[in-house]
Amino acid sequence: VLGRGLHEAGLALALAQGGGVAGRVLWAVVADRTGARPVLLALGCVIAGASLGFAVAGAHWAEWAVLALGVAMGASAVAWNGVLLGEV
Repeated sequence: VLGRGLHEAGLALALAQGGGVAGRVLWAVVADRTGARPVLLALGCVIAGASLGFAVAGAHWAEWAVLALGVAMGASAVAWNGVLLGEV
């Protein structure tokens, strides 16, 4: 991942999954208070921002920035379906 080793790639993916777990709970609480539509809109914006960040990321980026993007992606792209399934 971006010129890093397997250990760093595994850490990034583990943090993304952890972000997904926390994000699913967080977004569910927010959706209960505000409704699903605004939360799904916010999730779409976070997913787009994190995707854009990964698109422009390079090997010169600091490791903390790549990990933060992974957590953001996990907390949004991995967690969104919990809110959607709660509405169906």
